[in-house]
Amino acid sequence: QGKLYAFIGPSRGGKSTLLRLLGQVILPQEGQGKIFIPPHLRILHIARDTTVLRGSFLYNLLFHNSLSELSSAETDRIKRICSRVGLRQQAIDKLLSEEQSDEENIIAWTHTFSQTDYARLGLIRALVMNPEVLVTQQPALLFDDRERHLIISLLR
Repeated sequence: QGKLYAFIGPSRGGKSTLLRLLGQVILPQEGQGKIFIPPHLRILHIARDTTVLRGSFLYNLLFHNSLSELSSAETDRIKRICSRVGLRQQAIDKLLSEEQSDEENIIAWTHTFSQTDYARLGLIRALVMNPEVLVTQQPALLFDDRERHLIISLLR
């Protein structure tokens, strides 16, 4: 933790494949070599397109719909991560308070999110899980210059 590595090279040079191998999204094929990843490492791969589950923002973040199961310290940690990734405080308070079962309201938040907001969701989700190794391809691609610097410094 605490180190940032970047792979650069020509288009179609294997960078994406290497990242998917490191993130254990794909496995090496017979005769392609081997990659040893210590089994104790918690590795998380963030896909370029964030998958959104049918449910509230909170459900998409924690894979369950209630903050009540978390300590106040963990809830505060989640709010800090949301803030550091660029969600406004008003949005954080609204999105994290949605513990509803009304079908229409459960997915209402998705109609207000941009592609950049979905990228934020993917980063927040990953940072909440706190892996030892985080593998992502072009994590700041959808952000403007100011936010891009924020995201890169956050990942360091």
